[in-house]
Amino acid sequence: MYLCTLAALALLFSCQSDDSTTTNATPFDPAKVIVGLNTGISTGQLFDFINATGLQVDYVEYMKYKSNLAVSELDYATGYFNARPYIDADMWSVYGYVDQQDNKIRLVPRMYSMHNITFQNDVLQTMSTLQLADESGATGPVLMFTVPQGQELHWKNIFEQMGIVEWADLNYHTVVTTQ
Repeated sequence: MYLCTLAALALLFSCQSDDSTTTNATPFDPAKVIVGLNTGISTGQLFDFINATGLQVDYVEYMKYKSNLAVSELDYATGYFNARPYIDADMWSVYGYVDQQDNKIRLVPRMYSMHNITFQNDVLQTMSTLQLADESGATGPVLMFTVPQGQELHWKNIFEQMGIVEWADLNYHTVVTTQ
């Protein structure tokens, strides 16, 4: 009897309306294409790829770096990287940690506007300053490109043909509005 009452109450409360509706008026963000690169891509290869496209890059994420600095320098390393002009530390600060397997610092930044050559050069200088080496993660870097509006599928198809690209897709989303 107790289980029947619980089941009835669960059914009653699960059927309540949340006064929201889901619409797909815009199935993807216009002028945006997300691209995932193969694992093992170096920062130099990343920048060569970006420069070859001639497109604006909103951000790059999932690049991973290993530092030869002493583990006591973790705060210095993350602070230094967070102070770079292509890092938005208020929104998405550099993730830094000490890997317990080899006792080395790892840094995982989200870098914005990497189509900017000055920013690319600063990344390379930062890698030198912080004694960083590229390190493969479980996934390759992911980039958000801005492409000419209306050419999203064209650019997705171009990216999918490139050997360095593991996948490319439009930035699909669902808009939820409350009533």
